[in-house]
Amino acid sequence: MLDKATVLTTLFLIVDDLMKGSAVIKDALERPGPAPQLSDSEVVTIGYCQVIV
Repeated sequence: MLDKATVLTTLFLIVDDLMKGSAVIKDALERPGPAPQLSDSEVVTIGYCQVIV
């Protein structure tokens, strides 16, 4: 059985690779203003974790 940290790290890597590899997602997420404290990949990962746990 995998521990939560391994699942979270693996999920983040998958989400981050998919989001960075898609030109459509990159264009949709470009916005002005100060840099956020969490990346878009981190926010999506947290959302997925809330759904699956």
